[in-house]
Amino acid sequence: MRVHRSWFSIGLLGTMAALLSACATVPPRPVNLASSALLTPTRTMNTPYHFRRPGVDFATYNSIVMAPVKMAFAAGSTSNAVTPGEQAQLAKELQQQFTAALSQHFRIAAAPGSRNLLVQLTLLDAAKSNSVMSTVSHVLPVGLVINAGAQMAGRHGTFAGSVLYAVEVRDTQTGDILYAEVANQSAKALNIAASVTPLGAASAGIRVGAESFVEQLLKKAP
Repeated sequence: MRVHRSWFSIGLLGTMAALLSACATVPPRPVNLASSALLTPTRTMNTPYHFRRPGVDFATYNSIVMAPVKMAFAAGSTSNAVTPGEQAQLAKELQQQFTAALSQHFRIAAAPGSRNLLVQLTLLDAAKSNSVMSTVSHVLPVGLVINAGAQMAGRHGTFAGSVLYAVEVRDTQTGDILYAEVANQSAKALNIAASVTPLGAASAGIRVGAESFVEQLLKKAP
């Protein structure tokens, strides 16, 4: 029995190492967004592409209009494993979580106006967690070590699902894109609870991404 456990741990370790290596792959820059030509690569794994218009200060805006979430799955995406109902669920969570995060700093408006921003969210891809393997890999000591390292490095957890989406922010008066980012988010690598359901890690990633987006939006440009 001890021999079998040893071989299982070795096999799981190899699988997790390969999976984390795959998670480190940067997704290709989307070409189906209004901001595609503006996006530039970053060194941040969870936000691989970004744009911010120089000199813009979002603190001078007082309200935001939230556009309905778009769906724009690229060819070769993993979203074919996510049902239309699950895609709609993730889109709903994107709208809710970003609206909640932005409402802490801006008034949510129903129509464009002066000093007003339009926020457009686009769901690009999604992947489910392997709930059984994710839970097992978080319980075994070797898995805890690997996931602790992944969390410190800002990588996704083992066998964890994720969500790929874009955020574009426009000035409603001029129509100019002032900010855009592509985010590839998941739950924190040590978040065992998020591994229990297939979409748990993706949902947790949306919450993390919404908070991170607002933080970056309000950060003053150097």
